[in-house]
Amino acid sequence: MGMIFGKSHHYAVVLALSAFLAVPLVGCGGGGGTDTTPPIDATARATFIGLVLDYNNESLPVPGAQVSFNGVSVFTASDGSFTLNAPANTGTVNATVVGPNNNFYSTGIVNGVQYNTVSPGFPVPSTAGGASRDLGVIKIGNQSGPPPPPPSDF
Repeated sequence: MGMIFGKSHHYAVVLALSAFLAVPLVGCGGGGGTDTTPPIDATARATFIGLVLDYNNESLPVPGAQVSFNGVSVFTASDGSFTLNAPANTGTVNATVVGPNNNFYSTGIVNGVQYNTVSPGFPVPSTAGGASRDLGVIKIGNQSGPPPPPPSDF
């Protein structure tokens, strides 16, 4: 009994399979869609301001506290205020506050909410380039007084 398929049929099958396998490789060459995501401008900067106070010493200002956000750090002024010019953020990024001379607890209260202000810090919402965001009052406690109470579980 001879072959069911002749040579020409064999070549046709190989050619058809080759074409079938090659289509996925060239079928997704890009284009056709529109990317609506705005490009990220790495040079876009925003201004962040706030006030660092000591909750154990009658809310006195904390001069010399280090405030860090998005790769930039500043120290608070004698009145506890700070102004930080940092890269804008497109999502929530944490900011940190470290009291001077390692003499402050790592737990602090930011706008009435308790956080570990040293690590991981407290959340700062998305802030566009050119914008200004007030981070509010950040209270950290001098170790000369008691630590803050543990967070309540409501």
